[in-house]
Amino acid sequence: MQAIFAGRLHAPALRIAATATTIAALAVAFVLDAVTPPDLSIEALYEVPVAIAGLTGSRKTLVRVALVAAFLNVLGYISDGLHWNFNDPIGLQDRIISLASLTLVCSLMLIVQRESSRNARLEEGQAKIRIAREQAIEIERRNRELASRQEVIEELVEAIAHDVRTPLAALSLTLKQALRGQYGVLPEDYREVANESRTSIDDIARLADTLLAVARFEAGVDLPPRVAVRVAPLVRDIAAKFVQLARAREIELECTIADEVVTAGSDAELRRALENLLANAIRHTPPGGHVGMDARRTELGWRIDVWDDGVGVAETVMPTLFARYTHGASGTGLGLHIVKRIAEASGGSVAYAACLPRGSRFSIDLPAWTG
Repeated sequence: MQAIFAGRLHAPALRIAATATTIAALAVAFVLDAVTPPDLSIEALYEVPVAIAGLTGSRKTLVRVALVAAFLNVLGYISDGLHWNFNDPIGLQDRIISLASLTLVCSLMLIVQRESSRNARLEEGQAKIRIAREQAIEIERRNRELASRQEVIEELVEAIAHDVRTPLAALSLTLKQALRGQYGVLPEDYREVANESRTSIDDIARLADTLLAVARFEAGVDLPPRVAVRVAPLVRDIAAKFVQLARAREIELECTIADEVVTAGSDAELRRALENLLANAIRHTPPGGHVGMDARRTELGWRIDVWDDGVGVAETVMPTLFARYTHGASGTGLGLHIVKRIAEASGGSVAYAACLPRGSRFSIDLPAWTG
């Protein structure tokens, strides 16, 4: 019975109280109607539970209570005829008027409920708009803070990278001059130490460049505009830079790229990507191994491969090989991520494949120059 009069109130106690009040009002109206002589018109009492249901219940509850009240009203008229032998047409007229009044009250309550729901939805929508506006203001404030912090971080990284590269470049030049004999003939032991020092300096310089590149990528700084990059002289220059490192590790370096290889990209960024790959290959190849670079034509343009017959890449690392801070045997975990970002920003991609019986092959696919 209570399920019929379940209200729309959220608090269980209030809902139960409203249902009980509605049932009690229906019961009182019917009892009074049944025990009161027909000439006493109390049919208006049936409107009370309808009004209560309209104010405290849902639309379905209101309609159900109105139907129950109408049924009890008709039942009261039948009870009058059985107990009082009442066949007065005026009594029937009063009952019809009472039913019409019930219908009118129910309709008015439905209108009130509809307007109340509309106002509630309007207030809820306005509240959501206020919340969304406040959230937008807060997001904008945080974005400004992040942009300001990003600028500071980028400036710091650039300053640090510059301050690191400048003395490293001077030290590398001094060692190069010493190896050329500008300060006299160096003993063989000193030459070996000088070569190893130059190698270490180059590693530190590449690390500074990598950190600077990461900061620029994360800050959303665009790469330089794409131009025609002749890969062969670029690779020869890179190979000459790494030949001392390869010899020191007793590794044979092979670079065979035809002069016709011309791709679209940034000379500096492609140089950084290839240097990262070549340094990784030399680092992970044992003495007596081979490292090389070559290129071949593809549907996209050109594919530049850096390969080695070294230790390869563990299967557990492959799924996240190009993610930030993914470490192989050594390194910062940023080199391959930078290679991926450079390749994608240049309109290409990078991929890894294992070499058989051992080793690695990293391939950078870049569009051909069509200008």
